[in-house]
Amino acid sequence: MFNISFGELLLFATIALLVLGPERLPHTLKSVLIKYRKIKTQLNKLQTDFERELELIELKQVMQEELAKIKNMEDQLKIQLEKMQSEINELHDYSENISNKFSPKIYALQPCPSPPFTVPYLATRQIDLIMEGIAA
Repeated sequence: MFNISFGELLLFATIALLVLGPERLPHTLKSVLIKYRKIKTQLNKLQTDFERELELIELKQVMQEELAKIKNMEDQLKIQLEKMQSEINELHDYSENISNKFSPKIYALQPCPSPPFTVPYLATRQIDLIMEGIAA
């Protein structure tokens, strides 16, 4: 981590022994190691938090790209829907024109005159013919 060789570490330990003395060296070494562990855990925690933030940023970018794609598709679908609606309206207008041109015309019924051969007329005419046949 610090790229220190064993010789350099031994030199550092002898200087610390001479400066601090044998009585304070174990206590100082213990407190230095405790602080080193705390710093190391804080750095690890900071690194994991940083990695999580990077992942969140990447996910946010991916989500924004996908939302842009969805909005683009939505716009395309709206355009297609408008085209289909205009075609439906054109077909509806065309079918109304055709139905107006070819619809059956309704005529008002007028009373018909009675035919000359009604039942009473036919009955009297038959009687006359029968009588003529008997008389002849």
